Amino acid sequence: MHGHAQRDDEWRQAAQALRSVHELHAIDLPRTTMDEPDISRLPEHLDHPWLLGRNHDVAVSISRLDATTKRARAKAVRHVVCHRDFGGDNLLVAHGHVVAILDWEQAVWAPREHDLWIAAELADGESFLIEYGARDLDLDHVEYSLLSRALRDMAARVLTNTDEPGVDRWGFQRLDRLSRDLALFRPFCV
Repeated sequence: MHGHAQRDDEWRQAAQALRSVHELHAIDLPRTTMDEPDISRLPEHLDHPWLLGRNHDVAVSISRLDATTKRARAKAVRHVVCHRDFGGDNLLVAHGHVVAILDWEQAVWAPREHDLWIAAELADGESFLIEYGARDLDLDHVEYSLLSRALRDMAARVLTNTDEPGVDRWGFQRLDRLSRDLALFRPFCV
């Protein structure tokens, strides 16, 4: 199969592909529990050198995730096939079409909001959400998705002591823009 990883200007193809994934039926996958084993270990590592100076921010974010998860679990929302690591290097594009979606090992039945975090990573996340057809989203599930993604990526790096720049790029930068990212999604929520 020939192609390249998704580029920033291919957001339209990514949004259409994600909508198609979320429309799949009769696939045998586990249902999400919203448990975050790596994040639950992160408080034990707040003294890690990569977190020093920001360890209070990490602790506050973990507490916020706990509260958000509790609110989200209490809501009955539609579950769909969620990839949980959609976009970028996991999309193979050729001739303007997504020809493959890679790395399905994290796939679960979950609220669609758990995949839509990708819109916050794009230069024009609003257009992505419009193309996807986002409407009637649940803001608590969006917040869970954004927070868990940042903290999960941070924890994976801290717990394995690999990729110090990734702690900032995929962890702290996402946490720092959480309010802005939630504002992006708010018009699409009920």
